[in-house]
Amino acid sequence: MADVEGYLREVVDDWWHHGPLAVIHDLVDEVWRTNVARFDPDERGDDALSLGIQSARNICNLAVRRCADLPGVRVHGGSTLTVHFGGRVLHLGKATPEQSRDWNIWSIDWSHSDVRDRAA
Repeated sequence: MADVEGYLREVVDDWWHHGPLAVIHDLVDEVWRTNVARFDPDERGDDALSLGIQSARNICNLAVRRCADLPGVRVHGGSTLTVHFGGRVLHLGKATPEQSRDWNIWSIDWSHSDVRDRAA
């Protein structure tokens, strides 16, 4: 397990310092703060679902633009955000609406997934 953990730390460090991870991290913070600030259930009819979907779409669309000129980085939008860097691919998508620390990756149905179809 220590070997896997060390390898993952190296990948994250590489993506953070030489790739798109810091840009995406800052973008997520910016989009979330902006959308929470304009969230208004009474006047705009906002709810948790509209906040989540709006934020996910903003992140996806803006990440494609902001990462466009980063060397060695390819970013594609769709129903999820796909980021290519350093021979690896990162898929980012909106979390499920269930608020739980027990959430599990295997709870997602990948049978009708853009990510699965592109990887096949």
